[in-house]
Amino acid sequence: MDLAKKLIEIVSGIIGAVLLVLSPDESETEIVYDINEYGTVQETRQDFPDEETGEIYYYYEMEKFFFHEGFPNAVSINQTLQHIYDGYEDSYREATEAAEAYEENWKSLNTPLEYWRIWHILSITYVGEDYVSILYNDVSYMGGVHPYSWFDGITIDRKTGEEVPASQFLGKSDEEILEEISDRLGQDVTGTWDEIDFYLMDSTIVFFPRMPGVWEDSVVLPREE
Repeated sequence: MDLAKKLIEIVSGIIGAVLLVLSPDESETEIVYDINEYGTVQETRQDFPDEETGEIYYYYEMEKFFFHEGFPNAVSINQTLQHIYDGYEDSYREATEAAEAYEENWKSLNTPLEYWRIWHILSITYVGEDYVSILYNDVSYMGGVHPYSWFDGITIDRKTGEEVPASQFLGKSDEEILEEISDRLGQDVTGTWDEIDFYLMDSTIVFFPRMPGVWEDSVVLPREE
């Protein structure tokens, strides 16, 4: 299957998961923020070919969104975004060791390996005078029936240009927030920020399971700034 067809299937699955898992509070009208109005998306790809055959055994692609220069405090905000993207890209590069191990295993089975990672922007969920919030999808595939998919929320203070935690919006500690969200999701144990993330809307904060299908719902709370 070529990349274009593969991406169509991925995006279709993402959209369905977002509508099901990340549905916002019905009492709040969802505002659609045009990505192209606020910035640009830089697309990068890194291929890792086999030394003997030259065939690509692993690659990753990233969609890196940056705000336009005219956006207030764009320099600081974009620096924070770049730092976040660098962290993900470092993890993608580190995955080459696992990819090499998989490749050797698949070679022994005389089966071609498909192993890739994709960092895909889904939407800008909030642009206010105070914060901006972006929702990303992190997809990986190592063979099998379907890829694995995680959601990631990025929320940045427009004045400082720094990423902010959920505690900034609820007047509670991170530990208290995780306990409350886990309880509302019907979990027996308290989740971690590796399992739960959030994004902003105009008057609410939406918490969601980072891996769709693990938990069945999202939790929407009013912002208490």
